[in-house]
Amino acid sequence: MKRSFTMIFVLVLCACLCACGVETYTVHVKAPGSWDSVHLWAWDVGKDKDAFKEWPGTLMTAEGEGWYSAEVPEWVDSVIVSGNGGSVQTEDIQYISREVWITVYEDLSNWRQYDEKPQYTTATVAVPADWGTPYCWVWSEADKKDVFAARPGQALIQDGDYYTIELPAWVDSIVISNSDGTVRTADLAVEPGKDFWVSVWETGNTYVVYSEAEMDTALNYSAEALYAALDTVDRSKIVGDKALTCVFYVKSGEEQSRQPVLDFLPGEETPTAPEEIRYLVNYKYTARRASNYIGALRVYYTSIQVEVVDLLTGDVIAEETFEGEDLPDEVSAKGFEYFAPYPDDAVVQQWAVDVLKQVR
Repeated sequence: MKRSFTMIFVLVLCACLCACGVETYTVHVKAPGSWDSVHLWAWDVGKDKDAFKEWPGTLMTAEGEGWYSAEVPEWVDSVIVSGNGGSVQTEDIQYISREVWITVYEDLSNWRQYDEKPQYTTATVAVPADWGTPYCWVWSEADKKDVFAARPGQALIQDGDYYTIELPAWVDSIVISNSDGTVRTADLAVEPGKDFWVSVWETGNTYVVYSEAEMDTALNYSAEALYAALDTVDRSKIVGDKALTCVFYVKSGEEQSRQPVLDFLPGEETPTAPEEIRYLVNYKYTARRASNYIGALRVYYTSIQVEVVDLLTGDVIAEETFEGEDLPDEVSAKGFEYFAPYPDDAVVQQWAVDVLKQVR
């Protein structure tokens, strides 16, 4: 009987303590994928009162899909989100005492706080190789709301040949740029709430599509995929002498590649409608590793092979190979790496234009 009374007393005491305890709120954080742990530091700025004893604060609990959560006292008005044991952190985030959702990007200045759990879409981007890591600046044109703190915005994460980023589902506009913003696309409209793919070419030609299959068509990376698509062309639907440019890459030694200029051909460009075109101008960029060099020395000859195909008849009506520059004498030095420049684009373009003028 005495033991039962003691147990009841303890339960009542705990209930009283809970009733008199400090109310807490939940902070949810979507952290960068590179973090292996997420901590939350919280305090009251005015009273200089910390919620936790030691930096980096409380270890947040994984909720799935990149989200983490932790409880903070209701009197907290500022938080810091940190990763990897506190070695990387956001700036001070002014926090209003309520349940909140905070998205933290790799660029730690680009965090955003929401009153309710946000929905996301995924952007997948392909850019010219000489851009390096692309950045994106995104916003809602409808209400002029930006996602990031300052241009050029947020770096995308490389995933094979593409770069990806998760964006709030309300985004309806995007600009893709290189890291310093000196090269960029025009403002691109996207459909809110949909995953989308962006293909950026060297010439500034840009395609926005809403499936990976459409992305593959826009990029034309694969010779096999290109000719498989052309094999399905219904010749009876060819309605004019429009020309389509395309390219495929050849691996040789360490892969190097280029993209073609798409806007020099006569007639209307129709790169996504092969059933309406008459002529195909096909580029083959080749980097051949020199066979007479061995060891650490890596030397590449370059060339561009071009053919003009009449899709109505299936005939190759013209073809030409343009060689890159001769190798300089100094490439014979041990350990030297040399990648010869490709032939002059203007010369190749003019040849194709002249061919097309003759057959029109």
